[in-house]
Amino acid sequence: MVLLETACAVFVEKGFAAARMEDVAARAGIAKGTVYLHIAGQEALLKARITSVTAPPIGRMEAVLNGDSLSSADVLRRVLRIIRREILATDRRPVLRPLLTEAHNFPDLAGYYHDQVVARGSLACAPQLFMTPMVMAVLWDELFGGRAPLDVDRLFQAHLDMILHGLEAKP
Repeated sequence: MVLLETACAVFVEKGFAAARMEDVAARAGIAKGTVYLHIAGQEALLKARITSVTAPPIGRMEAVLNGDSLSSADVLRRVLRIIRREILATDRRPVLRPLLTEAHNFPDLAGYYHDQVVARGSLACAPQLFMTPMVMAVLWDELFGGRAPLDVDRLFQAHLDMILHGLEAKP
């Protein structure tokens, strides 16, 4: 797990394309060959980190989505709470940075993230709409966080209100 955390820190600091396995090994205090004993390469390392940080919250979201006797509003509230508490407010969030900045150069990584995270955490027929506040929070923090911090709780509440009022609208 330490190797995965270290690799992610190096990828965030240097950029995924510019980072080298030697950088990861040096930061972890191990020989480069030792890294390759555990993982096939740089993309495999980031995929393993994606899995390690997203599997627990995605599993909890799936349990909520597959549970019985919850209203749509309660499902949405619980899933947004999981995203807020277990992704955005933790050290899990930085795993998105290499994907946001370099997905166009590494389409397999973007596809992996989509299949392992987005598709599993999707709601109904428009998962993009539901995931918008999480992506917006990450982008905002990366671009403007030091200058104008985002009130994520307020963003999530406004988004939830918008979705719930849309569900209540009569044709």
